[in-house]
This record gives sequence, structure tokens and C-alpha cells, in this order.
Amino acid sequence: MRLGTGYVKTSYNYKDAKDWGLIQWAKPLIDIMMSGVSETVDYQIKQMFDAVDKPGQYLRINTALTISSSQMDNASNENLLALKEEGTKIAEEFDKQLDEFVDLIVDI
Repeated sequence: MRLGTGYVKTSYNYKDAKDWGLIQWAKPLIDIMMSGVSETVDYQIKQMFDAVDKPGQYLRINTALTISSSQMDNASNENLLALKEEGTKIAEEFDKQLDEFVDLIVDI
């Protein structure tokens, strides 16, 4: 099982970004590179489990954050409560997949 930290889809308007310099591109480039690495690893792991006919032994949960901030340095009480609420919502959304995965682990 692979639990992600969640993500926030950010779009960049060409009219705004076309004149950005190195400083303005720093954060977007890091976000894009990290997302690309995460997606690549997910794809590769899926391929490995598929190759050994065990696709059900891999579960990745990484959903969009909709109510909490994705900023790693936001430790405000408000955001911590939002993260807890978000985690509860995600656990409820993936309840069936999590139960099946736990059953798989217990049976091993």
C-alpha cells in the first residue's frame, strides 16, 4: 500500500507565466518535478505487480486536497483540523479498498 500526502491541482495561466523569471518558476518547477516522480513510481510499481499477476496487492491512495492547505509549513490549528477532516473523508471514501487490503495483509 502506498499512502500519498494528497495534492492540489494548480494550473498556470500562460499570460501570467510567460514573463516569469527564475524566482517565480522555482516553486512551480519543484511541484511539477515532485509530481512527475510520484506518478512515475506509481506507474512502475503497478507494472511490477501486474507482471507477477498480483495487481490486487498494490493500492495507492493519493487524492486531491479540497479543504486543507497543502503547504508543509502550515501547522495552524485550523489547518490541522482540516487535515484530520480530510483524512477521515478519504478513509471513508476508500473504506472498501482499505478493508480488502487489510484482509489481504492479514491472510499473508
